[in-house]
Amino acid sequence: MRGATKASAKSILGEKALCTWCLGRQYASSQGEIERVGSLIAKKFGLTPSKTCEFCGNVFERRKEIESRVVDELCEIEFSTFQVGVMLSNDSVDNEDEMRSKLRLSSGITLKKGLTTMFRRDLAERLHKTPSLRNPEVTVRIGLPEESIIVECKPITIYAEYLKLKRGIPVRATACLTCRGEGCGECGWTGIVRDEPSVEAALVNAFLKAFAGAKVRISWSGIEEDSTLILGGGRPTYLEVVAPSRRESGLFQLNMTPTVGVQFTRVELAPLERNKIEDLSKEVFVTADFESELSAADIRLLEQAYKKRDLNVLGDRRSKPNRVHELVVFNSGRRARMRFLLDNRISLKQLLAIKTGAEGKAAEIQPSFADLLPTNRVLMAESDVVGFHRVSD
Repeated sequence: MRGATKASAKSILGEKALCTWCLGRQYASSQGEIERVGSLIAKKFGLTPSKTCEFCGNVFERRKEIESRVVDELCEIEFSTFQVGVMLSNDSVDNEDEMRSKLRLSSGITLKKGLTTMFRRDLAERLHKTPSLRNPEVTVRIGLPEESIIVECKPITIYAEYLKLKRGIPVRATACLTCRGEGCGECGWTGIVRDEPSVEAALVNAFLKAFAGAKVRISWSGIEEDSTLILGGGRPTYLEVVAPSRRESGLFQLNMTPTVGVQFTRVELAPLERNKIEDLSKEVFVTADFESELSAADIRLLEQAYKKRDLNVLGDRRSKPNRVHELVVFNSGRRARMRFLLDNRISLKQLLAIKTGAEGKAAEIQPSFADLLPTNRVLMAESDVVGFHRVSD
């Protein structure tokens, strides 16, 4: 035995009330031999293991009870991999460190490591799950000596594509009036008004229910007008469900038609790949009413002006330009049908510069329709997004 002399070690250990397990940890080289080594040390030094251990607080003796509580906490959570963390008071750690310093021990197994390894091994057997040091789906934190249990579920990321089939549905939900978007008990910690129609509320409600999560964070794709329909394959987006109790099975719980106006065309668990929702172009059909009839010259002017045309968007400081790739006007007259292929982050409402008053609102995009046809403004427009694409110049 290395470290302090036998007489000194006997005296130091005799001053402490230690269980067999904590006694054995001081000298054991592996988790499996702790109890055997503890019994040998007690016999060698003539020590009587205590039933009120001042290091582990009898956690070793009560481990099965604590593990049963953990199993109960996890019984309704879906996961394949897990990790265990043990949180100890500074007094427990300092007390053992002081004794080990007197014993001049450099080996052995610390209280934190011993408890963590023990709980991880036992729970793996009881749960039939795999311990994982990297990215576990569930992390269990056991606080001692109070024996608190905290379960943390790894968020899941979901790729979804959705349709919007009714005009006028707001994209963003109204912020909760109580917490102003921070999240509180009134809004179910979502930060939004969930019972008012909006695309955001439809997504949040559907995914919270399906995956039994605590919160949903949405990564939006481009700009969507409240008056626009989203058709075709649907608008791509990513959602992160925080603290989900369901994972893969949540896909089968999901209502693919959460509201009359919003429905999903594709949903899958997938890591975040920003290129799936960024730097896209959108194909949009627009019906627009002008102040007067469009002439053939007007149509040529519009189509030529927006042929692979980079736009100046006021307030946009991104280095990548905003581009209209193509505009086709199908008919003349006061009501025109048009097809756009333009970058997803461009607002059609701003591009058309719809006249809302005597003079109309100042354009936020240059050149806008108001710049090109200042005497023939757009009075009203309806748009349908029919697809999202990647366009190479």
